[in-house]
Amino acid sequence: MAKRSGLSRRQFLAGATVGAMGIAAVSTLGGCAPEAQPLPETAEVENWKELSLDELSDGQTVDADVCVIGAGISGLCAAVAAAENGSKVVLLEAGSALLPGYGHAIMACGTEWQKEQGIELTAEEMVADLMESGDPHLSKELITFAVEKSAENISWLAEHGVDFVPGATTVESDNMVLPRRQFHTKSYNDGAAGFLAPLLAAAEAAGADIRFNALALDLIVSEDGVVEGVIANNEGSQLTVNARSTVICAGGYCANDVLLREYAPRIPNAGPGVQMVRPDSSGFAIRMGKKLGAEIVATGGVIGCFMNAHGATFDDLGQCMHVNVDGNRFINENVYWNGRGIPYFEKGVSHAYVIFDEKLYTEGIYKPMRHSLGEGKCDDAIEAGSAYKEDTIEALAAKIGCNGAALKSTVERYNGFCATGVDDDFGKPADVIGWLMDPERENLYDIDGREESFHLLNPVATPPFYAVRIDLNTASIYGTSGGVKIDKDARVLDTYGNPIPGLYAAGESANGELLAAAYPHGGSSLMIC
Repeated sequence: MAKRSGLSRRQFLAGATVGAMGIAAVSTLGGCAPEAQPLPETAEVENWKELSLDELSDGQTVDADVCVIGAGISGLCAAVAAAENGSKVVLLEAGSALLPGYGHAIMACGTEWQKEQGIELTAEEMVADLMESGDPHLSKELITFAVEKSAENISWLAEHGVDFVPGATTVESDNMVLPRRQFHTKSYNDGAAGFLAPLLAAAEAAGADIRFNALALDLIVSEDGVVEGVIANNEGSQLTVNARSTVICAGGYCANDVLLREYAPRIPNAGPGVQMVRPDSSGFAIRMGKKLGAEIVATGGVIGCFMNAHGATFDDLGQCMHVNVDGNRFINENVYWNGRGIPYFEKGVSHAYVIFDEKLYTEGIYKPMRHSLGEGKCDDAIEAGSAYKEDTIEALAAKIGCNGAALKSTVERYNGFCATGVDDDFGKPADVIGWLMDPERENLYDIDGREESFHLLNPVATPPFYAVRIDLNTASIYGTSGGVKIDKDARVLDTYGNPIPGLYAAGESANGELLAAAYPHGGSSLMIC
């Protein structure tokens, strides 16, 4: 950590401003920063050894009111807000351009579009929904703040060039989220084009100094614990940004194998070269936070999904039966598909099998949906050996490597629940109301659609029978949960609960108390950016 003497804390706070989470001023800070803690040896990862400060050539020094690290959605929002507030802003982005792979849906309630559509959803209802997992790490205060600001966010983003489809809908693979609360851009699945490009243009128009190919390496900290800027690697030369406020929006840690093992040890298959969706997510917030004595809130969550290696199905809605390697059912299959990771890990399930019969397969219950059982994907998986099709349950059990009597008993018990309409083991409902996209719609996220009942307790009774293997897709982890602890003003807090002067964070760098272990619904990540 670069140390220097400089402004006193009182002088520093007199002029500090920040544009994160809609806050444009810093409150009076109390308490003292704890003694800086050295970064554990485990965080010295090979990926960053070549980025030693000693190896950089002399470069430029610039002064700013606010230095933002990361040109993701949270970083660009911070840069725009701070620049429009009159601050001199420097934004550092490690990549050479805006990175793809960002989400394309954002969640909100109380928007004008929802009111026009007659969609009634209160902030209290949405907060309760997001808190439903009961994870003790979730902060009701922060979630309430984010939800209450969510409609404002949509308006602000639209005013700054984000071109939304004008109305609320659902994420196509999360049809059960009612009342409807997701908003998509007209760029559909391209989050970089839909969100990042217009926000970058807004930041530049507001006068922010955007520096690409500028990888933040370290924070500058005064002798009395005030964060006063950033040192970055700007294509091999050292770029020093002196700043009154520093905002870390540098993503999560899914590209850092060491931090994954430390903070998400239940995620299998992590290793060099596996996490390729977000190669920029080096865990900068956590690594710097540890040095400064910040409290780290990381509960092992990951924005990933269990899916078939050959694209067959991961049963979005839970219309099939899922069993573990012993042939036993272990979960309410109606759990949101992108949030199943944690319950799977808690039950010791490294991979599972989606079981269904010929009737469910051929009747095409999934046909209107993007992630279907049909469309040849299941046949491809069977040919590749990651799915099986057999005439008897016992033969299917032999293929997946479990006891035939055990799987047959599981199927018989499940079929009994299907007959009575009551799941006595895990409480999966027989039917749920969801939002079905119009299959004839012109564009992917048109709001045209209808509410429809989906039947979830479907018996495994008509041969042939199918088993599709699903594993956690660590080849494309969408993000992680966990980072530095913040308050509602986005100030980073130390282990004593005191704000670290001059340091702020938002988005994936600080989502530990907003998402915790299980990802709740599509659009949650962008809502908290």
